[in-house]
Amino acid sequence: MSVTTSNGTIARSRRSVYRHDSALQNPQAQRAHTLPWGVPVVVLPWLLALVLLIGWYIGTAPGHINSLILPAPADVFSSLADGITSGLYLSNALVTVQESIFGF
Repeated sequence: MSVTTSNGTIARSRRSVYRHDSALQNPQAQRAHTLPWGVPVVVLPWLLALVLLIGWYIGTAPGHINSLILPAPADVFSSLADGITSGLYLSNALVTVQESIFGF
């Protein structure tokens, strides 16, 4: 895709490729995507999710938290799998989409 300006044609795709190449060659740009101890920033959300899941399991497995308030992860995933395999979620999603379209 290109854009025509008063100065001529500028190819956006080439400009973005060059910008990407220069970021790969620049060590400061590479450091911006890592934490001070060398861990990529992308790891943090996965680590947080894992810690929350483990905490959820530890809190519900021995019965510290009532299952009516917070069910165990295994119960939640079992119900999710049952809803997906039975088609319950798909039928309800179709009704929601229809209501959204006709409500417009």
